[in-house]
Amino acid sequence: AESHRGLCHGGAMTSLMDDLCGHIAFLPNAPVDGQNARVDGEAGARAPWCGCTAQVDVALKKPVKVGDVLKLSGTITGRETNKKGLEKVHVHAALTGEDASVYCDVKGLSITPVPMHTIEDDVSRREWIEGERVLRDSGWLL
Repeated sequence: AESHRGLCHGGAMTSLMDDLCGHIAFLPNAPVDGQNARVDGEAGARAPWCGCTAQVDVALKKPVKVGDVLKLSGTITGRETNKKGLEKVHVHAALTGEDASVYCDVKGLSITPVPMHTIEDDVSRREWIEGERVLRDSGWLL
């Protein structure tokens, strides 16, 4: 979304960071920064679309020109599970340019598992499909 002439709207960058916080938190077996990936069956392996972003703290650092090629990368920095089995997933991510300059970064918090609907259908039965160097949501096949 364009804001000032030729520049991306800060809300679009914030929305991108919100999406990353939500999606990275729901990846099964995703490692916490500096640790190994989880093993199958270990707590935290979740189905797609089973939670929500609870908080995003975005710092917009530099204007993004429409058409710029940027890299979005994030990592899980911590996990906490409460007595009810809800997991808080702490995320840090940055949007960087080809010269490694930071355009914006985020510290986020997601909660999983949280049922986001009560309808039993194809969408509610989605699962992760693992392939060589790729992980995708089975919903892509619907």
